[in-house]
Amino acid sequence: MPLPCKRETVRRDARPHRCFNAMAWRCGERLIGRHRRKLEALAAQPTRWHAGEVKGGRAPTLAGATKRVNGWLRTRHLGDLLRVTIGEREGLPTLEHAFDAEAWERLQSTLLGKTLLFTDNDDASDAKILRGYRA
Repeated sequence: MPLPCKRETVRRDARPHRCFNAMAWRCGERLIGRHRRKLEALAAQPTRWHAGEVKGGRAPTLAGATKRVNGWLRTRHLGDLLRVTIGEREGLPTLEHAFDAEAWERLQSTLLGKTLLFTDNDDASDAKILRGYRA
C-alpha cells in the first residue's frame, strides 16, 4: 500500500534541466558489448561441440539456449537492439543475431546518458544546479 504523499513531486514553477551523463552512456555501451559477446560465444558453442573441442558434459539444447537468450534480452532496451533467431540443426541449437543500428540511434537520441532534473531555484545557473546534483 503506497504511503500518502504530502508534497507535490513536481511543482508547477519548477523548471526542467536536461543534462548528459557520460558515465551512464558508457555503461550502456559496455552492457550492449558484453551481451553481444555472450551471444557470439553461445552461437559458437554447437560448432565447438561438433568439432570435439568440448569434452564431457551434456550437449547444448534448444531449450537451454532459448532460456539464456530470453534472460539476456529482458534487460532494458536490449530486446530492441539485438535481433536474435534461435533454431535447431542436427539436434543442436543454432543462433543468429544482428544489431539494430536504427534502434541504437533512437536510443542515443532519446534516452541513453540523459538525466532530467526539476528545480524551483531560479537564482542558480544551469551549471551550478548540475554540479550540485552530481556532488
